[in-house]
Amino acid sequence: MMVSYRHVLLGYLAVALVSGGAAIGITRLVYQSKLDATELGHQMALNAISAQAFIDATEKLAQLQKAQDTAHQLDVAYNQRLLNEQNDSQRLRDDLLTERRRVRFASADLATCQLAINHTARTGSVGDVAAVGLTRKGGLIVHDIRTGIKRDRAKISYLQGYIRDVIDQCKANK
Repeated sequence: MMVSYRHVLLGYLAVALVSGGAAIGITRLVYQSKLDATELGHQMALNAISAQAFIDATEKLAQLQKAQDTAHQLDVAYNQRLLNEQNDSQRLRDDLLTERRRVRFASADLATCQLAINHTARTGSVGDVAAVGLTRKGGLIVHDIRTGIKRDRAKISYLQGYIRDVIDQCKANK
C-alpha cells in the first residue's frame, strides 16, 4: 500500500486545522474567563463604592436633619422670647398711654457710678433734683426707642446663638 503524499499532506493539514481551532478555542476561553474576572472585580468595586456613598449620604442627611431640628428649636425659643418681650413692651406702652406709668430719668454720679435718686419721693416732678419725668408723648417716644433697641438686641442675640450652634455642629462633624 502506497500512501500518497497528498493524503499525508491532507492529514497533516486536517490535524493542523483541528489543533489550531482547539488552540483558538482554548485561548478564547482563557481570555473570556480573564475578562469575566476583571468585570466581576470592577462590578464589586463599583458596588462597594456605591454602598459607601449611600452610607455617607445617609449620615450627611441625618446630620442635616439634626441641624435643621436644632435651628427650628432655636427659632421657636427665640421667637417665644421675642414675643414675650413684645408683649411686655406693649403692656408698658399701654401703661404710658393711659398714664398709669411715667418715664423718669434718675441722675447718677458718673464718677462714682452711684445712683443719686431720692427713694422717699415718689413723684417725678420737675422740682425733684434726682429725677426728671417726661410727658406722655415724650415717654412714648423714649419707650419706642427703647423697644427698638431691645428688639435689635434680641435679633442679634438670636443670630449669635444660631451662628455659635452652626459652628459647633461643623466642628463636631469633622
